[in-house]
Amino acid sequence: MLEPPIISEHESAQHSTITRCGDRTPPFLLRLCVKLNGLYLKIYTRLHQHQ
Repeated sequence: MLEPPIISEHESAQHSTITRCGDRTPPFLLRLCVKLNGLYLKIYTRLHQHQ
């Protein structure tokens, strides 16, 4: 099993809208944020497995 990659500072800055969920974020948005994070990580690992 491949471990999910550690996303660098530069990359995480680019995706801050997806990855950063603030304290005042409504619960439904928080769930969406978590879903997007999971989806992004899946795509990210899949792309890097083919190299």
